[in-house]
Amino acid sequence: AHHRTEGGRFIAVKGAPESILAICTRILDGTGLRPLGAEERRAIELALHDLSEQAVRVLALAYRIDPDQD
Repeated sequence: AHHRTEGGRFIAVKGAPESILAICTRILDGTGLRPLGAEERRAIELALHDLSEQAVRVLALAYRIDPDQD
C-alpha cells in the first residue's frame, strides 16, 4: 500500500518475516529508527524460529518514505 504525504510517498508492506527481514536495513523501536545490525537480525531470526516451533503465525511489517522527485 502507498499514499502521498508532505515528505513523499509512504510505502508499506506486510508479509512473511523472512522475506521482509531480508530487505530491511533499519529497525523502528521505542527510541526511534536506527540501523539493524547483524546480531540483532540474528536474534530476530532465532525468535521467529522459536515461534514457528510453537506453530505461531507471524507477519512482518515494513515501511519506507520515498521522497517526492518533482
